[in-house]
Amino acid sequence: MIRGNKNLLGMVIPIGAIIGLTRLDGFGYPAMSPMLALIFMAGQKLGKTAGALIGLIATIVSSIYTGIGLWCIMQAILWIGAGVLGGCLKKKTTSTVLVGIYAFLFGVIMDIFCYYLVFTLGYPNVMAAVIGGLPHDLRYSVISASTLIACYIIEYIYQKIKQTALKSRTAVEKV
Repeated sequence: MIRGNKNLLGMVIPIGAIIGLTRLDGFGYPAMSPMLALIFMAGQKLGKTAGALIGLIATIVSSIYTGIGLWCIMQAILWIGAGVLGGCLKKKTTSTVLVGIYAFLFGVIMDIFCYYLVFTLGYPNVMAAVIGGLPHDLRYSVISASTLIACYIIEYIYQKIKQTALKSRTAVEKV
């Protein structure tokens, strides 16, 4: 819970802003943004409430640079959902598969939302656009799952380095 923990709130805002800026790396390249996986992992490490706030802050920051429109509402809802989902799941193997599925559904939902509600294309045109966007959504799914796996590998290496440093520190202190 963030209400009683000012240190956690102080961490959530910059983490959300940094994650929002990672979208710039993928701007102009479809489905190359690591935002969804990073929001998911932040929720996994800091909890559901923090994950939801990080998702919202990341949406606001990324929208400043990439453009603000009606689609931002659905992006915010889906990225908040990624943070909450991350807070609910603790198993890394299950999480990786679910992030891939969630990222694919994220793309499909955004396609339907944008083409049907924002651009009002009509049902047949929306379905054609959604089907045409499936390769993009699949690529987003793979990139998100790969980003999460990379984060887990980095976390594992960090933990091993930390354990080695603690062992060598205690060995030096004993001498």
